[in-house]
Amino acid sequence: MFELAGALIGGLITLQGIKFLLARGIVFGSRNQKPERDAKRRPVHPRWTRTERTPRGQQPAEQEREAERWRERQWVSKAIQRKRVVERS
Repeated sequence: MFELAGALIGGLITLQGIKFLLARGIVFGSRNQKPERDAKRRPVHPRWTRTERTPRGQQPAEQEREAERWRERQWVSKAIQRKRVVERS
């Protein structure tokens, strides 16, 4: 009797394991086919980049600040060049 119960439990566990493997596509699944995305899980890749998530009002201000820094660097480099020319003369 105990042997029969043990055999039934072992058979049911084996059957559940086979069902699991078949459901996951591990045994007979195609390797090229992507698994369907679960509706509750988030997508792997974010939809937007960080720059697209920032409000549009902030982008021009940041671009203007960067442009101002660039203009200042250009002015400083030209001033240094003029000073070198004057020193050589």
